Amino acid sequence: MLNVLLIEDSPMMAEFIKTILKDKVNIIVAATLLEAHPHYLNLDVVLLDLELPDSAGLKTLEHVYKFVECPIIILTGNVDESQALEAIKMGAQDYLIKGELNPIKLWHTILYAIERYNRTNIETRINVLTVQFDMITEKLDKILKILDSKDVKHDESSKL
Repeated sequence: MLNVLLIEDSPMMAEFIKTILKDKVNIIVAATLLEAHPHYLNLDVVLLDLELPDSAGLKTLEHVYKFVECPIIILTGNVDESQALEAIKMGAQDYLIKGELNPIKLWHTILYAIERYNRTNIETRINVLTVQFDMITEKLDKILKILDSKDVKHDESSKL
């Protein structure tokens, strides 16, 4: 079962989302960022309302993004497309309008967000490992050149 943190200050919306996702996820609900803090570990996804009692707008996303290592899906009543695009640029996996939510759309959005996030993380790790490998290879080449210039004997098998 997936671990979902829903940061939503509307009890009605929180209950609606819990009902949609029942039997599919373990869901923790927090009405504020302060309430959410103890729950930032071991999550598969965060569903985040941008307008909370203790934070508003994209600052809310910035705050949560600092603490979680999972996809964040924005849930908002705001239909502002420029804010939606900015949220995606800042790292949110998706941006859903609360009034347009339905069980299938929300569930698919969660699954797809997790898959995209995992794929991005794998690609990032591969890129980091490739850079590290290239750096090690470059250093080994320099060491071998130094050894060659000092006429130090080494066999071909030691080049690896």
